[in-house]
Amino acid sequence: MYPRANVLGIVTRNKEVLFEEKFGKHSKGTGSYYRPIGGTIELGEHSRETLVREFYEELGVEIAIKSYVKCLENIFKVGENIGH
Repeated sequence: MYPRANVLGIVTRNKEVLFEEKFGKHSKGTGSYYRPIGGTIELGEHSRETLVREFYEELGVEIAIKSYVKCLENIFKVGENIGH
């Protein structure tokens, strides 16, 4: 398994945050989980470009990025597989 770089966009309105519901394996088993909208960064693509592309692919909307928040290192285990 090779590490994949992902980008996620946090969209807020008032005190609400937009998430997408996914279904699959996660650290607590298999089932639904929630995460911000985003996806895998393609080779040579800047994370900002990825985020714009992913929002368009998932929601059919064009976005403008207001600020860069943080790079988060996420190392986890699902069953016997380590994800990064």
